[in-house]
Amino acid sequence: MMGKCLNILRLNCLESHKFRFKVSTPWMLVIPAFAIVRISVPHDIPPGYSIKKIHSKGQINIVENDQSSPFVLLSDGSLISVSKLSDFTDKPIDLVIQEELEDRVELQPITIHVRDRSNMLSFPKLKYHGYIYENEPLNSLVEIGDILAAENGVGNVTYSLSGSKDFSLLRKDGMVFVVSTKELDRETQKQYSLILNATDSYGGIASTIIKVNVKDVNDNPPLFPKKSYEWNVPLETPLYSKVGIVKAVDSDGDKPVYNLVGFNNHPFVIVPQTGEILLMSEPESKAYSVLVQAHDDRSPKLFSDVIPVTIMVGTMEENKPLRRQKRSTRQTRTYEHFLESDGNTPGKVMFRLDSVHPDEVFSLENESRWIDVDHNGDVKVKEPWDYEQLEREKTIDFWVKIRAPQQPDHEKINRAHCFLS
Repeated sequence: MMGKCLNILRLNCLESHKFRFKVSTPWMLVIPAFAIVRISVPHDIPPGYSIKKIHSKGQINIVENDQSSPFVLLSDGSLISVSKLSDFTDKPIDLVIQEELEDRVELQPITIHVRDRSNMLSFPKLKYHGYIYENEPLNSLVEIGDILAAENGVGNVTYSLSGSKDFSLLRKDGMVFVVSTKELDRETQKQYSLILNATDSYGGIASTIIKVNVKDVNDNPPLFPKKSYEWNVPLETPLYSKVGIVKAVDSDGDKPVYNLVGFNNHPFVIVPQTGEILLMSEPESKAYSVLVQAHDDRSPKLFSDVIPVTIMVGTMEENKPLRRQKRSTRQTRTYEHFLESDGNTPGKVMFRLDSVHPDEVFSLENESRWIDVDHNGDVKVKEPWDYEQLEREKTIDFWVKIRAPQQPDHEKINRAHCFLS
């Protein structure tokens, strides 16, 4: 008798429709789940559409009522439609799932809202793009440029964010914003892919992707991996030879620019773009001290520490004298009016260097990223030219060695540069 009374009392919350249900034993307790599960589906779904997966520990079935015929519950817990639901558009369908356990029966009410597909909860865009600067403080706003709001929501619309713990949602004045949960470091992660989810009171679900780029702040100066350099150079080293190279690394990805600092009472220069140190005039047999510094190509510039470079000329026994080659320098040539698109084909001949003697042989003094020089003086594209990656002057500078076969001990050197526009 007590079990029957419990059955009647517990079903009061479901009395809007007539139900037929069966309890295995007269004393079994019937417990309804008072929280109604709401689901929204488009009006044009075909038969066989999987509406929801019911997870259970016992035997489950649909309690029959005057709205349950278009549905069936499969053995794996899948609730599917077996007929078209367009006639139910904007009319809620109330179902009850009955689960029989060893000591009780549990009832789960489900309301299915059939909505016109054009009026389903959705976001205006499938993907949004935003950015935030690195090192911004906690709760800094991600700049997106669009209002983040789902459309066609019924009742209260709630939002959630997934994809990274580095971001969260902030609701203000009925709008949703994405904010950071910590200071971000672009050198650690440059981009995030977040998923914004929305749910309305009818169980409508919508989601969209938010791509967040972390913008760089110039917060890392170039760094030299070594605190000092020391090289030994023979006294008879030819002029314009490379005696050594220094390299700095910029964690922001900037290309360092190199300079010599202090009084230049020495016969050396440094190539700003490469860090190569060249011998430019006759040296003495002694130790030279050169100070080198690097900076990035930003505004304002960030500078590295000044590092000492010791160049010992002719001070070591193993620096045996070498017969100096005769060298002369031709006038620098400038080749102008090239476009970036002119140099987009590797191997393309851009121009030929001037030759004084028909047997002269040409070669690059130092390797170049952008061009190669054939022995006949043809200047060819090595790597497709990229205007943005050139230095601020937008030139390609290179030194060319010129030798005449009939005069093996005589060498000329010529400097050239190309202007890109």
